[in-house]
Amino acid sequence: MVYFFGKYIRGMSDHAITIREEYQRKVFIFISLFLLLALIAAGIFAFSFRSNQILQERQQELQEAAFRVARKIPITAHEALISRDQQESDEYLEVQTLLKAILDANPGFDDVYTLRPTQTAHIFQFIVSGKDTEDENNDGIIDESEEKAYLTELYDATNSPELEKGLLAPTADKNITYDKWGSWLSGYAPLRNAKGQAVAVVGVDMKAELIKERRAELARNVGIAMLLVVPIIILAAFLLARWLSRPFEVLALGMSRVSHGDYHYRLPMKGDKINDAFSELFNNMLNMYDPEHRPKRDQKN
Repeated sequence: MVYFFGKYIRGMSDHAITIREEYQRKVFIFISLFLLLALIAAGIFAFSFRSNQILQERQQELQEAAFRVARKIPITAHEALISRDQQESDEYLEVQTLLKAILDANPGFDDVYTLRPTQTAHIFQFIVSGKDTEDENNDGIIDESEEKAYLTELYDATNSPELEKGLLAPTADKNITYDKWGSWLSGYAPLRNAKGQAVAVVGVDMKAELIKERRAELARNVGIAMLLVVPIIILAAFLLARWLSRPFEVLALGMSRVSHGDYHYRLPMKGDKINDAFSELFNNMLNMYDPEHRPKRDQKN
């Protein structure tokens, strides 16, 4: 009987070790995948949150800049500009010189300009632009996108609702806008006359590429941070899988001792509720086959 019991326990020992290893492997995979998915979700959230912050910061910056510019523009000279042939006039140059100085002091801005509403809904006309016509790509050709907005040039603001709102209060584009000059994020503010009436809108443009570059840099930083966390996740998953498979290790140890003929071996109780519960079950099982440890009522039978 002892021979068959020992053979049975030996088989159980090998099987228990195999089960423990398989269980530990599956727990490790599950925890690793769970933590990696959590990391990806956290990375996406962090990128989205910070990306929105970057956009809001730029919107606030452009809106405040437009408001400051509006307070500096000489309104008398600006109101005198009504026809294209005035682009070389003293009034135009006075306003443009101011706008150019603002552009020089703020390299992140692409253009600072003013727009006046017309009698036609959603149609504005450019008055003064701080940016001159320039061959920006150095191809020897002045493209349409490289020409400055000339005095009285019409602009359709149908797709720029914030521009029209700029007649009422400082505001900024909610999203990137597009026109013949490129893609932009712009801030606006009303230009008021001596009576406090809004007679034009001041616009400040920032190239969308700058925002896209910031977002790309943010994506790189988030990606690097996530990669640095991956080894920590793998280590944590491994340790946690080891801890969760500890009861199987306890049983495998006991079965290994018994399989080598040590039928009097009993698993120690270490004060760990989970491990001790398995140890107690294992010890009770051995006691059923060991006369020295079998309860007296069983021995009578």
